Amino acid sequence: QLIKSGLTDLSFNLEAWDERLWDLNNLINIGAFKIKQGKQDHIEGYKMVTKILGPGSAKSNFVGGIENLEDFFEGVDFLLDLGVIPSMTIYYPTPGSEWVTKGIDPRADYFKRNPLDYLLEANIGLAERMQSKNLKPHWSRKNRISGLEVDSYSYILRNPNITSRVEDRYNLSKNENTKSS
Repeated sequence: QLIKSGLTDLSFNLEAWDERLWDLNNLINIGAFKIKQGKQDHIEGYKMVTKILGPGSAKSNFVGGIENLEDFFEGVDFLLDLGVIPSMTIYYPTPGSEWVTKGIDPRADYFKRNPLDYLLEANIGLAERMQSKNLKPHWSRKNRISGLEVDSYSYILRNPNITSRVEDRYNLSKNENTKSS
């Protein structure tokens, strides 16, 4: 009914791809409400929306920093193959949240050690992947979510060789960093 009434796109967020974060028995999880909905239900919803409204009509956000880059990019690639626009916002401790109240730090080890490198690699990789699928970020249509995401995507479009320059600047190896948790 929403689509019949003129809805042009829909956003419901996975938050994370890593299966461990979808496990209620894991102290670090994305929350009972989200888990009870189920990852597969989200995926079926994305398929339905893109089938009816076309590629780029469904969106999903990830919480940057709570999973390793390998899992993040696996989720990004999966969603892009469905025609879903992925995005990422940065994790920050929210006062009063269950994680903060219980003293839990959900950040991935690599994000803890090198937050700038993590965010650069995540945002540049996200921009490159969207560009390769000819999909534009969701904020390019009507809204802007993350200034870093906007800037990273714009920069990669203007500077296609950025990935190797970032690796050189930070003396990084993709294999070394994406496998870190």
